[in-house]
Amino acid sequence: MENPRQVSAFRYPSAYGPTSPSFSRANLKHWTDGIHLFVSGTASVVGHRSLHPGDPLAQLDETHRNIVALLDKAADLKPTAGPFRIAALKIFVRHAEDWPLLEPRVRSLFGTDTPIVALAGDICRRDLLLEIEGVYTASPRLADA
Repeated sequence: MENPRQVSAFRYPSAYGPTSPSFSRANLKHWTDGIHLFVSGTASVVGHRSLHPGDPLAQLDETHRNIVALLDKAADLKPTAGPFRIAALKIFVRHAEDWPLLEPRVRSLFGTDTPIVALAGDICRRDLLLEIEGVYTASPRLADA
């Protein structure tokens, strides 16, 4: 599944490398008893450009907008699904010292009870300070099951 706010990775300009990267923004899987939306590493990218360099909170907010766009698209593709609920998040933070600043906003945006794994490490672009992967679930509506 593609994010309407972003250029497909398969169509990235050559400025990002001699060949386009090969990844999906998200994968929507319909099981017999439910639906999962697997959100790939999502960051502060709109179109194909990184936004808010040097500002981890602004990058978090932009990343959240990208995830909401994916959730909206998933809801459009699976209108018989109940609301998508977050199951878990994995957050990669370039600089471990940014996590204490980011964690309260992460909890505010994604919920205080959301299972979160936060990891310090490299991210695909030097100007990106964080990246989020997530799993969301939905159940078919009873009338449609």
